[in-house]
Amino acid sequence: MKHTLLAASLFAMLALPVQATDAVIGQTTEYLGYNGVPEACVRITPLPSAEYDADDLTDEAALCDLDAYSPDVALCPKIWSTSAAIVFYDISEGKFKGDRTGFQTTICAGGKIAKYVAKDQIARLKFSINQATTSAVFTPSSLLYYHFSRYFGFGTTVPVAVWRSIDKSVLLNEVALGGKALTAVQDNLAMNHAAWNTLVAAIAQPESYEIPGNYGTAADFLTSDGDAAYGKSLTGAAVSTAPK
Repeated sequence: MKHTLLAASLFAMLALPVQATDAVIGQTTEYLGYNGVPEACVRITPLPSAEYDADDLTDEAALCDLDAYSPDVALCPKIWSTSAAIVFYDISEGKFKGDRTGFQTTICAGGKIAKYVAKDQIARLKFSINQATTSAVFTPSSLLYYHFSRYFGFGTTVPVAVWRSIDKSVLLNEVALGGKALTAVQDNLAMNHAAWNTLVAAIAQPESYEIPGNYGTAADFLTSDGDAAYGKSLTGAAVSTAPK
């Protein structure tokens, strides 16, 4: 009975126009960016009677314990497939140990090759970007998929997901501008380039995102104070069945 009622509520919600939001409730870990901008990682409050295993809770904690400003963590733009995301790499070992800037300026341009230079690919942070030229990415869906899959006991593995924000200037200068440049004039990366281009433009001028049609607003990925960008954070090895 509880499953039937919850499913009906979910389908009713999906039938209505929806927007992403930075008003998220749960266990929160707070950070400060280089510029003193508050950032947060939120482990969404578990659904009552949902069954989460120990690995779920461990992955949630690891995602929110990730310090994006550690010298042993490098940030690269995802320059493959169609969506825009920050890829976090563990560089605590190897040639670029502790050399965040060196890794980012030298290795990120290699795309997927970066994971073979780093110790590990540890997480991704994706953003809701929905424009006529981009693929459809609505990050709250992954948060819902994760929690509802544990509630309904899905047989298919759905990756752990948490809500996370990051200083928009760090996103712009360390990741997005590189993503835009590295994907330019590549037909096979047209949607990926469009996503980075849209993100760069919206950080500078949020109104640029608000084109006619039901594509949402910059509030889908920029916090209400305008200082940070937010989305879903997934473990690095996670493969989701959600839209890219």
